[in-house]
Amino acid sequence: MEDIDSLIEAFSADFEDGAFDGRNATGGSIQIGSGTNQILLGSNPLTSILAPAISNYISENGSLTVGNRVSANQIPILNPSSILTLLNFNDNQVIQFNDIVTPISNNTPVVTIPTITQLILTYPNTTYSFINNNIPVNLVSSTNLSLTSCIVSPSLPIGLSINNSTCTITGTPTSNSVATNYTISATSVNNTTASVVLNLAVVTLAYTFKNAGATGRQGPSQAQLNTAYTGTTLNGLVNANGSGIQSFTIPQNGSYRIETNGAQGASNNATTGLGAKMVGTFTLNAGEILWILVGQQGLGTPGGYAKVGGGGGTFVSKGATLSGSTALIISGGGGGTNSSTDNTTSRGVTAGVGSTGHNTGTGTPGAGGTSGNAGGIDSDGCGTASAGLNGSGTTSQSFFAGGLGALGYNPGVNDGGFGGGGSVINDIGNCSNAVSGGGGGNAGGGTSGRANGLNFPGGGGGSLNTGTSPTNTPGGASAGHGSVIITKL
Repeated sequence: MEDIDSLIEAFSADFEDGAFDGRNATGGSIQIGSGTNQILLGSNPLTSILAPAISNYISENGSLTVGNRVSANQIPILNPSSILTLLNFNDNQVIQFNDIVTPISNNTPVVTIPTITQLILTYPNTTYSFINNNIPVNLVSSTNLSLTSCIVSPSLPIGLSINNSTCTITGTPTSNSVATNYTISATSVNNTTASVVLNLAVVTLAYTFKNAGATGRQGPSQAQLNTAYTGTTLNGLVNANGSGIQSFTIPQNGSYRIETNGAQGASNNATTGLGAKMVGTFTLNAGEILWILVGQQGLGTPGGYAKVGGGGGTFVSKGATLSGSTALIISGGGGGTNSSTDNTTSRGVTAGVGSTGHNTGTGTPGAGGTSGNAGGIDSDGCGTASAGLNGSGTTSQSFFAGGLGALGYNPGVNDGGFGGGGSVINDIGNCSNAVSGGGGGNAGGGTSGRANGLNFPGGGGGSLNTGTSPTNTPGGASAGHGSVIITKL
């Protein structure tokens, strides 16, 4: 038999039961070929069949012959006695075949396949947030090979470009862009490639100043500022001064939009006694110092015969010292109120003068302050005045004096808000009736007149805007404490 495939199939069938014993998995005999060419696998087929076949295969130069060849078409059944004793072995022995090859001549050339260095492209980080119209970008890539090309998709934000031979990204972004994935693809001098995905965004440089968790008549401490500004653009850049006025140094020359919001007076709803909102544009230089007072909401729980505090004004001035600085923009605070409907009297006003307190009641309200002075108090002497830019009340302080809110007759309960908010100092006689403090600001708002059982509002504080492109909104601030937002244009 000269069919090696038939031999392999026979031995595969033999080993289906786990042993070379001449029988298949069902116990039947296994044969190769048919008629006079038929060979039956005996109980020891490795010795009786495979070994002679291997021997003949080698001796006949690759022609597989099982048994003694009689003629080209006739191979009789094997006679076990004719098996070469040289190749005798047991079924459980291991058969090892060694290739018979011609050794390679010492003169045969040896071909060495060169190792190709793969390109590596990296950047210091994979996510970046750039500031619009701020410090120029210089994002340098790192590669292990010289480059022949570098491309980016999609196109980089306006103002940025990529060097097509180094993959370095440079320029100054001039337009805001939401966070987007950009694929940087490079090709090296050995024609290997690499790519990196960078997430880039361009945002406006803005600083938001808050009350930093402080409440009542005194502003935040340095510790409160440090905690509130951690993780923001103001981290480590703000100092607390005196009773809580914040100082900040302008980082670079340019135009800045400043928005100030006065604090709300004590109120039982989110729509009454709101501070003024003032917005202006200013040219500022690197190194200049801004002094910022963020107004705080007046204290007190409106209702019945309640006596409540007015909201503090919000101030921004510029100068080397607080006392020598010049006011740039101010938002008046709202007057304290118990009214569930809006009353224009209690709103922080956009004019420079404060509003007179509400006058529907038994007592005469206090007049609004003028020319940076404190607001007036009611005719019964129940109120304690709100402060202005320069003028202080009995217990309230002007901005330049430190900005404390007025001290109420029940300290810590009905005080005026930081930023010169007014309050009520007396709770006897006629003052046992409801009275509300005025708001602080460029000029203080007046105390409301006393009212039997009704908590009429105090007057809103006055405002100031020396910037260009002004946008001024009476009562336009949000409920609660004031804020200052400075945005580089």
